[in-house]
Amino acid sequence: GKILMKGFLYTLSETKPYPNFLIFLNSGVKLTTAGSDSIEDLKKMENAGVKIVSCGTCLDFFEIKTKLEVGNISNMYDIVETIADSDNAVMI
Repeated sequence: GKILMKGFLYTLSETKPYPNFLIFLNSGVKLTTAGSDSIEDLKKMENAGVKIVSCGTCLDFFEIKTKLEVGNISNMYDIVETIADSDNAVMI
């Protein structure tokens, strides 16, 4: 799974148009924290205007909230609203 996600995020970072949002839930939040092989690809997309959010409850559960390196911390209310209102979101 780790290799698959790294390849997916790299390919996404090389493909246009970018999604408007990338939402990371459950163990997917580990992709936005220190030690992730995908930080540079995610930063590239964030710098191009992609809004990247990680579930705060998930970061707390894995005890990695202080290791977040890309994007912002969000909550389930905002995440559900973003998904409901978007035609172009990728949820991981």
